[in-house]
Amino acid sequence: MPPSSSGSHCWSQVSAYRHTLAIDNNGRLWAWGLNSNGQLGDGTTTNKSNPVQIGTDTNWFSVSTGYSFSMALKTDGTLWAWGGNTDGQLGNATNTQITTPLQVGTASDWQKVSAGGRHTLALKNNGSLWSTGSNITGCLGNGTTTNSNVFIQVGTASDWAEISSGWLYSLALKTNKTLWGWGLNNVGQLGIGITTDKLTPTQIGTQVWDKISANSGAMCFTHAIRNDGTLWSWGDNSFGNLGNGSTTNVSSPMQIGTFNDWQEIEGGGMHTLGKRTGNKLYAWGRNNSGQIGDGTNLNKSQPVQIEAVSSWGRIVAGFT
Repeated sequence: MPPSSSGSHCWSQVSAYRHTLAIDNNGRLWAWGLNSNGQLGDGTTTNKSNPVQIGTDTNWFSVSTGYSFSMALKTDGTLWAWGGNTDGQLGNATNTQITTPLQVGTASDWQKVSAGGRHTLALKNNGSLWSTGSNITGCLGNGTTTNSNVFIQVGTASDWAEISSGWLYSLALKTNKTLWGWGLNNVGQLGIGITTDKLTPTQIGTQVWDKISANSGAMCFTHAIRNDGTLWSWGDNSFGNLGNGSTTNVSSPMQIGTFNDWQEIEGGGMHTLGKRTGNKLYAWGRNNSGQIGDGTNLNKSQPVQIEAVSSWGRIVAGFT
């Protein structure tokens, strides 16, 4: 059976973890899935098996789902948060759970946001990088292991361009396309050749990168696409989720296959989705629940093409 769609909505942006957030073409926000911490934003803690509209606003721009919380941007540059907040990951100066979207501060110059397992990264229009939430492994990047429930600036650099929050670790690209990582590194997810945690941004090699994906599930693995279109992976490989044909962890970037036309990459909880030129969709990793979509329940340690069609759009991988 091929992958199925969700109703008749036309979506412009989607993010999935154990719950799903989506923005439709009219700028409206929808949510469904697990809601034990109010992460759907509908004012309840009741799970939803179908999309429910969150509020009535029509100016939502971007969404990012964390382990039990949600972050979003509006077209006016404001930042919004809701759901679980035990570690201060919502960045609103409290540790209190919120069940409806609440604006974080008053700033209107936010550009990007990435919700991780227990922390959040965000970029402002001036290229500065900010973080909030759990910091027990240094994933906030400020040189300490002290949690914060407000956004704190990571260093003083103003040339950050892309961000990706993992499970207690962080990745970011600068405008010169260099790749940086910090935080938890117990299985080599930072890609620096060792398994020592880093409390501040540490450059990963000297290569030029284009796309990054830090896994925010309990398994910590990383994917990245270089500017030449090649795909590289490192970190936890327990279910073949790195795609290199093995189940051995890797602590430095390893090229996956020989294709040089990868366009997108997204790591789920224990599996990975990738897209090549021509909208060719691939999946690999854990497949006990059919999450790869190849019609089997067998794990795959190398990329497998899914449904040889050319109409795939954005890819999103969830928790399982």
